[in-house]
Amino acid sequence: FVECWLRSNKAASWFRTRVLEQTTTPVWEEMHRISDFNAGDRLEFAIMDQYVDDADLLGKCSLESMDFDTPSGFDGAMPMVETRSAGGTLSVKVEVCPPERLPLFITVVKLTSGIAGLGAKGLCCAAFPEGRQMGQVRTTMVSGEAELAWNEEVQLPCYVEGDALVLELRDDDGEVCASGMVPYSSIRRPLGFSGDVPVVMDKQRRAGSLAVRVLTREQRDHRQEAEEEQRRLREERRLQEERRRLEAEQRERERLQAEAEERAKREAAKRAAEAAARRAEELASEVVVAVLL
Repeated sequence: FVECWLRSNKAASWFRTRVLEQTTTPVWEEMHRISDFNAGDRLEFAIMDQYVDDADLLGKCSLESMDFDTPSGFDGAMPMVETRSAGGTLSVKVEVCPPERLPLFITVVKLTSGIAGLGAKGLCCAAFPEGRQMGQVRTTMVSGEAELAWNEEVQLPCYVEGDALVLELRDDDGEVCASGMVPYSSIRRPLGFSGDVPVVMDKQRRAGSLAVRVLTREQRDHRQEAEEEQRRLREERRLQEERRRLEAEQRERERLQAEAEERAKREAAKRAAEAAARRAEELASEVVVAVLL
């Protein structure tokens, strides 16, 4: 098998091919993708001989960034070093993919603390990738004394993975009143970013906390699926509780009905006993009268 990694030792920069058994001329014909490549990173390859519970190094190869970070990439054989015998090569094809551009969904919720004097004339929130202000998007303009609330989602259409997100609060003249940043490490989380971003004015004086949510399309879809699943579970719990409530009410009605029927039986038995006693008294009176006569 072959192991490949970036010399920079980045977390997502390693892969291993499948093991081919009983062959001295292996052909893998596999394609793998390495993330987090930057210009200057070198590719390293190690050809390994797999045993039951161990592996031996058969040889190594390396490919400099300048050899494959070109429009045509690299397609050829590399000589192996540190081999058991001379003459071995490893054939590979390497292409550097252009940065993937994807939409980024930004929900600007509100600015809560430290906004004295900021919101009186109205502010909008501008969002753009760090270093690429031309691709910015903006919210509508809002104003307020104690709290600025947008609760508005804007879509950044051409976000490139790896970019930090700059947020700027601007007045109706376009002047930047405060700014903050969401780092890429926060955006790349499985569920995106949702929280408060500190925004500061000139001279690093804190202006407040801006509540935002930042999601890629995949994260947004995943979040919507998770929210839908939570709604489904809540509805199931509600229906279960409703069924339990109805069943409890039915049991209570049946208990009350049974008690009412039992009381009715006892009342009927009591009335029957009283009627029998009166009838016995009447018969006894009739016998006494008959004897006296």
